[in-house]
Amino acid sequence: MHPKLTKQVVDFTRAAPPVRAACLDELFTFSSGIFENETREGFERMLTAEGLREARILFFRDGDGQVRGYNMVRRFAPIIDGRPVDLFRAVAAMALEYRGGGSTLGFGILLAVKRKLRHPLRPCYYIGALVHPSSYYLFAKNAVEIWPRHDRDAPPDIRALIAKLAETTGIEITGPTQPFVTFDGVPTRQDAGEAAFWRDHPRPEVQLFLKLNPRYSEGYGLVTLVPLTWKNLAVGAFRAATAGLRRRRN
Repeated sequence: MHPKLTKQVVDFTRAAPPVRAACLDELFTFSSGIFENETREGFERMLTAEGLREARILFFRDGDGQVRGYNMVRRFAPIIDGRPVDLFRAVAAMALEYRGGGSTLGFGILLAVKRKLRHPLRPCYYIGALVHPSSYYLFAKNAVEIWPRHDRDAPPDIRALIAKLAETTGIEITGPTQPFVTFDGVPTRQDAGEAAFWRDHPRPEVQLFLKLNPRYSEGYGLVTLVPLTWKNLAVGAFRAATAGLRRRRN
């Protein structure tokens, strides 16, 4: 069993400049070992993006205070079809030995729940450009509703919504023949063994990711929409908590 990690939450939006600089340094240093082509400037752009309303970072630290994982959650508030929308985006990474417990997912769910309690009637979504099958699988196995999905095609209204939400946060869809693909340019590092593991993975969710985004190892991302309804959040919270309990027992 690996040593327990401690958690630190930073409200980046309200943090003093020295705290912001330290966060950027730690995000870049840790992420460079997880993702290729990562830059400190890339994090700075994400955390100062146009339209950003809130950014919070959950750091996971070991006994020496070193970062072993994080979840950086950002909230935007675009107007879609004449209505205000709460739109969440996230970037998360964990050291290999700590993956699989749903630790990063729970933080995002908590922030979304708090937001929905303040604005219960406002539409709320997560949209991401997922650059690895493990990321898509994490969402797919914990969400009741997710798009794209393996068991049915996205209807026209969902496709239109994805396009509108993507445009508001700077996600550039590759083209009409690949409506769920974007070039992110920051692929996840993986060796041949891990690539083979995901290539041969039996779950249909993983195979869908590979079918729609076969060039993920080159830095392409699968544009993924998760409506943050009360049902989706409740089921996601339960499944993430259950995964965490299983991990602690092992």
